[in-house]
Amino acid sequence: MIGPVGRICRPCIEVSEHEFVGLSESFSARIQWLRDAGILIAIDDVCGVPGALDTLVAYEPDIVKIDRRVVHGVSTDSMKERLLGRLLKIAEVLGTRVIAEGVEHEADCHRLREMGIAEGQGFLWSRPTIQPHTYSR
Repeated sequence: MIGPVGRICRPCIEVSEHEFVGLSESFSARIQWLRDAGILIAIDDVCGVPGALDTLVAYEPDIVKIDRRVVHGVSTDSMKERLLGRLLKIAEVLGTRVIAEGVEHEADCHRLREMGIAEGQGFLWSRPTIQPHTYSR
């Protein structure tokens, strides 16, 4: 796979946090098999279900995608900001890349950048489309 700047990228499997509920040994073994094969593990919708911290600590994903319910309005909601700040500290300790989902407003994008989140996705940049686009802000 070729990355955005011509870098070679590793394949990545994205699993919804909902799939991690009831952590099983066989699921853990499958995740480890994927890692051993050089595949990155991303957890989608982090904070979308109870037990997010357990999931992060148990699986130490390469990438976490923070659920839009936490991201949307973070520029004006101090509770969301505190929660996101705690998640960022855990991600830093685990060496996990963080992507903010559901970025729709400039103010939220600005606050996310101030907090150290450099990657995001959402309607601020584009509605879903079949054709890939490259945007920079």
